[in-house]
Amino acid sequence: MANVQFDIKRHDGVAGIHCIATGLNYFPISKNDIENWKHATGIDYYELCQQTWDNWKDFREIWQKEADESPTMYQWLKENRYHDKS
Repeated sequence: MANVQFDIKRHDGVAGIHCIATGLNYFPISKNDIENWKHATGIDYYELCQQTWDNWKDFREIWQKEADESPTMYQWLKENRYHDKS
């Protein structure tokens, strides 16, 4: 019974498993699935995904810039927590 419930929840969008699965290089949807959906619905799912990938790229650039301008953990701790220690 637990396996059946897990299979039902496996692709639930609110559970977060899709993010974990992708990080583990497990893709619950294959390229063939996407091609079949495109044929059946006429929707170009690659184009829809491209918008998301572009947004992720923009966010990565913002986060990288922020990281480059921020002090390292060592620098921050030295300046803010352990500045009295020598």
